[in-house]
Amino acid sequence: MVDRTLHHRTALSQTHRNTGWAAAALLFALAAPAAGLAQSPRNAHAADSAPRRTEVVLEIVTDRLGSNVAAQEWGRLMQRFGYEFHMRRSPLAEKPSLRETTFGRLRRVTVQGRLDTLGRLIMPNGKTYTLPRADKLIDWLRELELYGAQGRPKNDASFGFTKAQLSRIAAALANPVATDLSAETLAEALKKLQLSPSLPVVVDSRAAAAWRQAGDTKVGQSFRGIAKGTALAAMLGNVGLAFRPWREPDGRFVLQIVLPEPDRAVWPIGRPVQGLPRDVAPQLYQFIDVELNDVPLRDVLDAVALKTGVPIIYDFAAIEEAGADLSEKISFGPKRTTWSLFLKSVTNPRKLTRLYRLDDAGRPFVLITSIRRGVIEPSRAARSRK
Repeated sequence: MVDRTLHHRTALSQTHRNTGWAAAALLFALAAPAAGLAQSPRNAHAADSAPRRTEVVLEIVTDRLGSNVAAQEWGRLMQRFGYEFHMRRSPLAEKPSLRETTFGRLRRVTVQGRLDTLGRLIMPNGKTYTLPRADKLIDWLRELELYGAQGRPKNDASFGFTKAQLSRIAAALANPVATDLSAETLAEALKKLQLSPSLPVVVDSRAAAAWRQAGDTKVGQSFRGIAKGTALAAMLGNVGLAFRPWREPDGRFVLQIVLPEPDRAVWPIGRPVQGLPRDVAPQLYQFIDVELNDVPLRDVLDAVALKTGVPIIYDFAAIEEAGADLSEKISFGPKRTTWSLFLKSVTNPRKLTRLYRLDDAGRPFVLITSIRRGVIEPSRAARSRK
């Protein structure tokens, strides 16, 4: 967990920042391009979104050669566990299937399987079940009873959603942040993000204590114009948290705040640029003449973002970990260079690096992070957002 005093250490006082900003902006202005939540997220559902009652119904198809004895044994077993069970004969090769229908607060999952000549049940999850190992089938039926026909959400790049569902979620998270969040606490910033009502934010029980501790931490950077999903991932990352789109047992889609774990898929802070960064942010490769004398590093970086129009996001947690201080006064030049090389020159000596990313709307930005995380992050991002 990042200490709550981090931003007091790395951010400048408002008066000092204004002075430093003006100095850096003035110097860059002379460098012309070369010719050419009042409430915190809820842990509990509101009354109007109480979990549905779910019933699982089994429809088993067999041909004339199917085992009558096995059919009766399967029927008695399902009755013992409280599942409605129907058998019918059909000479047609009907494929196993899953259907889900809702009637008010009732969710009905209909499982159509097939009984083969050996008395085994062939089910739509691609598995075959035998009477001696019927417990495996019961486990799967209980999962359907809890989560519906889509089953338990998967811990992978799809987060257990269909491609169409994930596209709708991504579209909602691609909307830009409309206001400056730098002076807000994390809890207040979450409200001002104005996330879609169809994607309420909830806190995983294991992350509840960390969220309560982090709620009063200042965001410390603007995020205006950045996609909401990217901004939320960055804000949470700076206090040792993350989020993922999730499907609750009652079928609701939510954004779940979680503790990051090595094997847990979470929403990333943007996506790596595929191809050359100059293709998505050519302004970073313009030549400039730069000279700086004792200007705070944070003000220099903010001025680069202002002059190029490419936002910079700060990974405060990684910067703290690297032992870097954004209030450090730096000098540079005079030298003719590009914005990209200039960023490298002022970050690398401080064990920092810059990653070129695209936010959830496909807009470029620069992530300032530690060299260590810069090495780890690309491979992790590739796994989580293939």
